[in-house]
Amino acid sequence: FRESPILPIPGSPNLYHELWVVIMAQHIPVFAACFIERHQAVQAPGSRWNVSQSIRMLFIVVVNLLLFGVLSMLKVFKLGVLNTSLSSRSLPSRWLSLDVSSAGCFYYEMYVAFAVVSIAGLGLCTLFVISISLHTFAVLRQVSTLSESMRHFNAAMTRVLIFQAIVPLVLLICPLTFALVCVITHVGGPLPFAICYMIMSMHSPTHSVILLAVTPLYRKKFMQIYKNVNN
Repeated sequence: FRESPILPIPGSPNLYHELWVVIMAQHIPVFAACFIERHQAVQAPGSRWNVSQSIRMLFIVVVNLLLFGVLSMLKVFKLGVLNTSLSSRSLPSRWLSLDVSSAGCFYYEMYVAFAVVSIAGLGLCTLFVISISLHTFAVLRQVSTLSESMRHFNAAMTRVLIFQAIVPLVLLICPLTFALVCVITHVGGPLPFAICYMIMSMHSPTHSVILLAVTPLYRKKFMQIYKNVNN
């Protein structure tokens, strides 16, 4: 879609890549905030796990600052126009001329380092989500200050968050890891990377379908709209 984008933002391929990375990276603080809020909603008054709103906001701000610090590495690692032209000429003939003419290049070792740091960060975020979800369910089994309906509601909403978090894990982290392995092992040709980007492009519609399927409120509203349209 870069040759005919929905939003025709003028700029280089590197700019489009940076915008895409920034948009994808914003999933991290959003999911972190959702899991933290759900975790705090089930805590009993006076619990040692209760965290003030200001501390929660500070945590999200720090996560955002760390993200933009890592993303700024893309600017540093970008090759100049001359080096990009020379690198493009050295590509094998099996790459399409259109892809070569619109290529954006980075310093190899530095970009691999950026990818490793990014994937390691995503792995830590996955561990955070698993830990906070397990603790949320453990608290729900023990807490006595919540009614049965509220416990059921919080458990259902936590499961919804988990399902939503699995989508980027499968459709973003796994393809990115595979692409990194292809870069490190010098796998040539556009096919592996085209497959990765095709899988990652499925993230948004798949996420929407999962959200409709597992959220009771959205599912009920969708069924109402569906019945109204059919009638």
